[in-house]
Amino acid sequence: MSSIKYFPHPVLSKSNDDYNDNFYFKMINGKRHETKEREIIIDDVFYEIKSLSLEKLIKENKALVICEVRCSSTLFSSTYDITKKPTNIVLLQNELRGKVEFNLKVILAQNIENFIFENDVNKDFYSDAKFNLLKNDILAISNTKKFTFEPRNVKNAIPQGKP
Repeated sequence: MSSIKYFPHPVLSKSNDDYNDNFYFKMINGKRHETKEREIIIDDVFYEIKSLSLEKLIKENKALVICEVRCSSTLFSSTYDITKKPTNIVLLQNELRGKVEFNLKVILAQNIENFIFENDVNKDFYSDAKFNLLKNDILAISNTKKFTFEPRNVKNAIPQGKP
């Protein structure tokens, strides 16, 4: 068990001990494919969560689930709203090159004072603790998915930036 804390409140993640072992937040996604319109589509992205506290916040619209997509080679970063129903994420090929990473996060939609997490958090760290949470605070982080995208030459394409 680690005593290192990266956040001032519990965050549901595989990489920390803030929650008890039987609670989880994970991303489910289908296949990735490319279209003739030079788009990359990640099919059927949705989430599964097991946390009384977080499920209640999401149901009451006090928290929301987003998918963050990042590409370090092009500095692309964007977020997309995600629900429990499968959602397609559409990316433009000209914004990506190399390694692309994406994961889900549960973030707060509003400030909440004196919030007490249900019995799903690790009591060794957070026994009866109350938290003043701020809008956009991260409450959960899913597993990270990765893929590599290398643009292909397109026949009869006009090079960008040349007369």
